[in-house]
Amino acid sequence: LSVYQKACSCQLYVYDIQPEGLGAKHLAFEQLKAKLETEGLFDEKYKKTLPQYPEKIGVITSGSGAAIQDIINVLTRRWPVAKIMLTPVSVQGEDAPAQLLSAITKQDKVIKPDVIIVGRGGGSSEDLSAFNDEMLARAIFNCKTPVVSAVGHETDFSICDFVSDLRAPTPSAAAELVSPDINSLRQVFDDNLEWMRDFIERKCNKYADYLNNFSCAKYFNFTDNFINKQQNKLDILNEKLKLNFKNIIFNKESEFSFALAKLDSNNPAKILSKNFCRIEKDKKTIASVAGVKPGD
Repeated sequence: LSVYQKACSCQLYVYDIQPEGLGAKHLAFEQLKAKLETEGLFDEKYKKTLPQYPEKIGVITSGSGAAIQDIINVLTRRWPVAKIMLTPVSVQGEDAPAQLLSAITKQDKVIKPDVIIVGRGGGSSEDLSAFNDEMLARAIFNCKTPVVSAVGHETDFSICDFVSDLRAPTPSAAAELVSPDINSLRQVFDDNLEWMRDFIERKCNKYADYLNNFSCAKYFNFTDNFINKQQNKLDILNEKLKLNFKNIIFNKESEFSFALAKLDSNNPAKILSKNFCRIEKDKKTIASVAGVKPGD
């Protein structure tokens, strides 16, 4: 405020003007959201379907935050057969948008997982602003790999949420959405195996009854020789049928046992229980005692 005493006048110098309410950043958010929505980046017809049984799950988040630990815990419990491919990034600050953009490109074109989770834990609107970057939104839209956004808490929304193929309210929920429950699948396998056994038993009993009825059908005026030949053929076919079903069951049980053994062999806890460890210094793996010195 400037006062000119001789003329008894005042002047107001304005250096910055912001909208009343949430401010300029919220206005910019709404403007970008409207722009991308008009271009069709949020359209449901472009949303990709998540894979049912992913083998590799890409994760883009902070390497030291709670989000990655939540994701690992959920995937270890629900779908331990999947490999977790982490690309650590800064999730807030000036460098965060560029790192997120680079990580999306790396995951989609180099690592090539079956699905990508991108996000972070909760925070203020300022903390989550990196996920409102226009270049990041366009990179996610052009991504060939399905992307699940898990930014902040359930009440938080970002541009990344709208452009991704699926939004999860939290990182833990994202891990739930991209993974099947292995225990439920085991139950399905057990139920199917039981059904197959019942089906085979019913078939065998049906053909046994058929053979018994056929042997009593003398009113067809067949000769004993002809009836015996047909009975022999049916006996052979019956044995072949039983053998084929037994082979099918044996092969399926072998495949299932092999899959369980593979799961067990890839269990990180089992490997660590054998007193193995991995030693790193300055983010490099130490392969021998020569790589360290006293005091390290």
